[in-house]
Amino acid sequence: MKKFALLLVICGLLLNVPLASAFSTVSPSVSAWLPSWDFEKGKATIEAYPNLFNEISPFWYYLNDDGSVGVSTGGENQDFVNELHTLGIKVIPSITNSFKDDLASKVMGDEAKRTAFVKKIMSLVKKFNYDGFDID
Repeated sequence: MKKFALLLVICGLLLNVPLASAFSTVSPSVSAWLPSWDFEKGKATIEAYPNLFNEISPFWYYLNDDGSVGVSTGGENQDFVNELHTLGIKVIPSITNSFKDDLASKVMGDEAKRTAFVKKIMSLVKKFNYDGFDID
């Protein structure tokens, strides 16, 4: 029984060494949504803890029934984008579905609407120097 217990301890130690070294090289990535209705409070949190975040997704856009993209109040804040980029934080704005569950399916299922939507978000990425888009 003592040999078995010793074998378990040795196996446990051997198995934990590679796991411990593997975990020490893991670098977590933190992504956060920033709701437009509480922008200032969220911005203050980001500014207080900038090293915590890798990417921020402000709720700046919403999808319309025709496939066009609307801008939320306070959206397209270039100064904020520049500030986050200076801090090394990616800006990936969210496009919400306006709480209409089937809206994205209807737009993405229509080739003309989908094409217009993709062109629009690509132009926004270029215009405001975004790092991508989060499509809700």
